Amino acid sequence: MKKLTAVALTLAGSLVATAAIADAPGAGPAKFGTANSIVISANALNILSYASTKPDSGDSSTDMKLGGFTDLAGIGADWFVAENISIGGGLQYHTSKVKDTATEISFLPRLGYVMDMGPNALWLQAGLAYTSSDPGGGADKSSKMGVQVAGSYLYFIGGSRVFIGPQAYLSLDLSNKTGDNNGPKTTALGVQGLLGTYF
Repeated sequence: MKKLTAVALTLAGSLVATAAIADAPGAGPAKFGTANSIVISANALNILSYASTKPDSGDSSTDMKLGGFTDLAGIGADWFVAENISIGGGLQYHTSKVKDTATEISFLPRLGYVMDMGPNALWLQAGLAYTSSDPGGGADKSSKMGVQVAGSYLYFIGGSRVFIGPQAYLSLDLSNKTGDNNGPKTTALGVQGLLGTYF
C-alpha cells in the first residue's frame, strides 16, 4: 500500500507541475480535443470496482471494492491526430505482498473520441491491454492480453486546461498464459477518478 500511495502522489505531483506550465498565459489550445494537442492523465483513486475471475476449470471468484486506491495506478499520454480523435497509450503498475512480492505491469494502446458537453467533455476510449505478471517466489510469470473500454466525463477546473472526473471502464481478458498453461481470465468493471491536463 505504501508503494501504491507513493506512485499515486508522484503521478499527482507530476500532473500539477505539467498543468502549471500548460496553463501559462498564451500556452496551449483553448479547447479539449483540438488537433495536435497532447493530453497527460493519471488514475489512482478507486470509486467502485467489481471483478469476476474464471479459472480454466472450476468455479469463478468475485471481488468488489469501494473507495481506496485502484488496483492498477497508471499514467497515460494521448495525442489528438484530428479534431476530437485521439491515439495514445497508458502504463499501469501494481504491486502486492502476501508471502512474496508480486508485480504487474500493463501497456494499453488505445483510440479515443471526444464529445463536447458544453463546458465539459465526454471522452470515449477503447484499446488493447498487454499485461505481464510476476508472482514472485520463483513461480512462473504470466502474460495476458485483453480489451479495455472507458468513458470519462471531464470537468475543467475554473475554465483551465486541468480536468478531473469519473472514468467508467470495462476490462476483459482474452488470453492468459502461465508457462505452457492457460491461466484464469478476469472481467472487471468499475469507476475510478481521472486527473489530467492538455497542451
